[in-house]
Amino acid sequence: MANDQLVAAEPNVADSPNNSVRLISQFLPISEFQFQGHAARLFRPYVVLSKLAEILPNEGKGFDLRKLFEEIVGISPSIYFPLVFASMAKYLRLTADDFYNSPQSFALHRDWFSLTKLGGTQLDRVFGDISGDYVAFQGLLEKYDKGVNDFTAFRDCPLVKLDDAYYPLDFGFLAAKSESAFFWRAHNSLPSSERDDFHTFWGHVFENYMHRLMKSACNSSQNRYYDSPHYADREDEEACDGLILCQDRTAVVIEYKGSAFTADAKYGGNVSALEAEIHKKLIGQQNRDRKGVYQLSNAVESLFAKGSPRVLREVDLSKVTKVFPLLITRDEIGSTWYLTSYLNETFRNAVNKKTIRATVTPLFSMSVDHFEILTGTLKQIPLADILHKRYLQDKTLQMPFLLPNNEALSQAAVSHAPTIDEAGEELIRYARQLFENPPLNNNQK
Repeated sequence: MANDQLVAAEPNVADSPNNSVRLISQFLPISEFQFQGHAARLFRPYVVLSKLAEILPNEGKGFDLRKLFEEIVGISPSIYFPLVFASMAKYLRLTADDFYNSPQSFALHRDWFSLTKLGGTQLDRVFGDISGDYVAFQGLLEKYDKGVNDFTAFRDCPLVKLDDAYYPLDFGFLAAKSESAFFWRAHNSLPSSERDDFHTFWGHVFENYMHRLMKSACNSSQNRYYDSPHYADREDEEACDGLILCQDRTAVVIEYKGSAFTADAKYGGNVSALEAEIHKKLIGQQNRDRKGVYQLSNAVESLFAKGSPRVLREVDLSKVTKVFPLLITRDEIGSTWYLTSYLNETFRNAVNKKTIRATVTPLFSMSVDHFEILTGTLKQIPLADILHKRYLQDKTLQMPFLLPNNEALSQAAVSHAPTIDEAGEELIRYARQLFENPPLNNNQK
């Protein structure tokens, strides 16, 4: 197995980092390899690029993501995404037994696309973006050398080209290429003076994407979603990024974090650097520059204080008796082993439960990759029930969120949100059109 080759990150001699962070660093590459729901990782950036009018933030400096994508990749998203999806479709029915019996069955040849009307240049650009030969990988492995756990080279080229055939190294990497790799390439293509603005913009885009996802999934009495609820006494101040009211008695207070963690922090072997980045992007400082953990603790203490809680303009929380804080990250680190338990070390100290009228649960953390897998169940099952049953499975919250046999999820088939299914159906339709229609040029959107 790939994770047999992973080694422990070794801190510098002078470092004395929290042991939980060392465990996070060791399990992070494993968690990224053992991912479920590969197709959704392709659908998410497709939704962002195809539904920009709904998702673009109103505040801050804006960026033309479609234009950036086409400048970087050299081909329109309307061709790129269906073509990558068509490439993934080859493997939908293949199993490990198929590979052992006939490794050649996993070879993707250009004649797989022989019935399309795409020109050779367009195919060259797509395969040039997602694949590499021996020489290309040699260069990438020299470029991305943050440690033996750094798989950035394989994320950059998820297909390896051998002779006239292409072989998939990891389906998750192939699906994610169009999002995480695009983010960093866009970052690197911009002037240094614009990069901070781009990170802020990307975070707002992710937040708006989550609002769209939540609204499509939470439209019943089981879960009612409120995006960016504001305090009644200060209309310009948001209490949190999102809030779900579950049957009026339970609330899930949510923060979204679109930050991308650097390869240096994740794979470089310096545990103190990873700890610093977790604090910078997911925790912040309690009384100023709050991030996820402190934002959640501040919202919980404000909204559910004994005596005189702050009131929301959009929703009545007076009947709520139990509160679940939830952090959802765009980066895969949100679902890594030991991250949630580590974040709770800060959360427990930040919340004074004696001053809060409602029961406050531990903080839950997961990546959007994992959350998207279960969003389709929210029409039938309160999210609070899913979180509670997950807590009963592992009260230390050291393991990733999506453990098997969650009793709440056994009540309904686990499925994606309607927006994800809609994107999948759209990509299938467009992929079929590539095999039927006249040649597309790069100016077509």
